[in-house]
Amino acid sequence: MRNPYGELVEQWKVDLIAARARRQGVQRHDLDDVLQEVILAVIAFKYDTRKANGATETTALTALIDKKIAFFRRGQARMQEREKEYCAVKGLCNVSRAEDIATPSGEEARSLVLDVRAACAKLNRLEHEICLAQAHGEPECLIAARLGISRYESDRIVDSIRERFGNWGLKGWVYPRSPSRLPVYTQNT
Repeated sequence: MRNPYGELVEQWKVDLIAARARRQGVQRHDLDDVLQEVILAVIAFKYDTRKANGATETTALTALIDKKIAFFRRGQARMQEREKEYCAVKGLCNVSRAEDIATPSGEEARSLVLDVRAACAKLNRLEHEICLAQAHGEPECLIAARLGISRYESDRIVDSIRERFGNWGLKGWVYPRSPSRLPVYTQNT
């Protein structure tokens, strides 16, 4: 990863933040936000061997980074919960993001949801599980581990689903590649 902070922060610290974020399941599209949140604490961090209790600078910095990433992820979870509550209040239970159906009328939105459900029915079992997991915001690395496939296989399947949805005229229901999420389809349980 390149160092956008120049001489403010050493490259190994930026790499450590990125590695810790990936390890904790932060998706690629959130990595820049995590860096912005954590980098200020890293800049303010001053390693003092007298206060380190025998820990190396890397160990102390890792603990700080992990704490800041956990704080970031809790904020994300709160935001997703508020979004779900908003959707429930507005009667948008079949989609996970309100802004995705803000423009069509109620009847058009219901029709689009039915189209997405029909498209999802055409997916095989593995594709369908990956699609649902991503629609619920599960990190790709955890999806791959849970399904017993490699992360690269998961990425290949995501790209295939994205292409198929585009071919079926549902491109608006697929997030761009950078956020690495799939159709905003959820099942009623």
